[in-house]
Amino acid sequence: MIAGMGLYKIGFLSARLPSGVYLGTAVGGYAISMTIVLVGIQHSRQFGFSDAITTIYMFLPYGIYL
Repeated sequence: MIAGMGLYKIGFLSARLPSGVYLGTAVGGYAISMTIVLVGIQHSRQFGFSDAITTIYMFLPYGIYL
């Protein structure tokens, strides 16, 4: 909630910033998330797509909190 309030205050949520800022945010977000997902897929593949390992690594991004 605090992060959202800060983003609103600087104008990020109101589309007041240049479009390059939003493009950079999107590219950065995709780069981080794709890296996490690809690591999970690689680990799942190493263990023969075991249900337990796949569940752990595919849901890993949802359990990471800052």
